[in-house]
Amino acid sequence: MNILIYHPANQTAKDVEALAEAYIYRGYNVYLLTHSEKGILHDNISKLGGKVFSVKKFNRFYYFNQIVFLIKFCKSNKIDVVYSNLQQCSIIAIFSQFFIKSEVITWRHHSDSVYLYGTWKEKIIDKLINSLSKYIIVISNFSYSQIINVEKVKANKVNLIHLGYNFNFFTKTSDLKINQIKNQYNAKLLLVIVGRLIPLKRVNLAIETISDLVASGYDVKLMILGTGELEEDLKKAIIQKRLIDNVFLIGHVNNVQDYIAAADLLIHTSNSEASCHMPKEAGVLSKPALVCENVGDFSDYIEDGFNGIVIDKNNTIQELKLKLIDVYENRIDISKLGNQLKKTVEKRFDINEIIKLHQDLLIKQ
Repeated sequence: MNILIYHPANQTAKDVEALAEAYIYRGYNVYLLTHSEKGILHDNISKLGGKVFSVKKFNRFYYFNQIVFLIKFCKSNKIDVVYSNLQQCSIIAIFSQFFIKSEVITWRHHSDSVYLYGTWKEKIIDKLINSLSKYIIVISNFSYSQIINVEKVKANKVNLIHLGYNFNFFTKTSDLKINQIKNQYNAKLLLVIVGRLIPLKRVNLAIETISDLVASGYDVKLMILGTGELEEDLKKAIIQKRLIDNVFLIGHVNNVQDYIAAADLLIHTSNSEASCHMPKEAGVLSKPALVCENVGDFSDYIEDGFNGIVIDKNNTIQELKLKLIDVYENRIDISKLGNQLKKTVEKRFDINEIIKLHQDLLIKQ
């Protein structure tokens, strides 16, 4: 069987690479087609034995030409199944499906972000994808509830399949770099946030909380990894609150794992996700994560006091502050939480189990 992973970006994606590797290992032919020029993702899947391609750029009649390209690609390569990822690819795939024999499976990687924050265009695209898709994969219980109960999509076309990972693909850490980071940002409590600097991530709430803690005399520092539209606003807030010695906008780095390993705790203040990778990255490193309840798949596997810290997303600053004080005063054993999170993540998101659900979906067709 020939399987096409249709993806917009070319950066490394551990879940995509794990799915490709699992299918290749089981004798399937895997193709990767992206809207971006060839990059790290192509290199990684090519090394696994997949065939990799990128769509040429179209300046005029963009969507029409993308649809024509995908139709020709599927026919010439005799593609049996198309996994279309994210809106950008899925809107093209659902119109292409009427002209190809390939079965199209749209893979939704958001939960309620478009519903809450999306433009009118994004909301219309979601409705079209929901309406025209024969099969939809969602990656968390919250996403499943959103698409069934709020967006009123028929349950028989929606399939809940969590992301799967080959944990051997996770980048190894460097003890030298970890110690350098700890020395550079030395504090009794060192925190890290990883993600795009956009409104739904609510990094500003974490900064507000740190401001309160510092004003109360706590020795706490926060490293923020990532870039985005709010970067300048966050810089101004850090200066205005006199936090230049406590909050650091580090930007994009290639060794995220070293920063997570150096920190005492990963915090994630987002109020909308589908399935965020970062708490899983932390878990693999035996580091605990603090997340908001009923966001993405966090409630599917993170239990407050057992393998992580969970707060109310509607009362974020107050609860975040209280929990961080508990960690600071050693009333929460974060080492125990981190070790338990590692066990949970490696058991629940093992690609060798997740791939069985994908194969079951193929049998339905």
